[in-house]
Amino acid sequence: MVRSIRIWLGEWKKNGNQEWDFITEPEDYGYGLLISKTATFDMLDEIIRRRYSLSHRTPVVVTYRLPSWMLVPLGSNNPCNSGA
Repeated sequence: MVRSIRIWLGEWKKNGNQEWDFITEPEDYGYGLLISKTATFDMLDEIIRRRYSLSHRTPVVVTYRLPSWMLVPLGSNNPCNSGA
């Protein structure tokens, strides 16, 4: 089995309502991929580094947030970090 994911290069910033917004790099249109459900974080890290031509010395932070239609009203909408 596989998972469909999409990655973007960008930065999380708080807006005027103190809510987090993900601001993508203007030249990055995202990158869709299918990854095995048994894939490790290191495998995903390697895919990201190849896609964006990053060396192993460059820090990479993988974050995510549920889509707005899945969030509970007045619930947390903070981004979550993933890591090894």
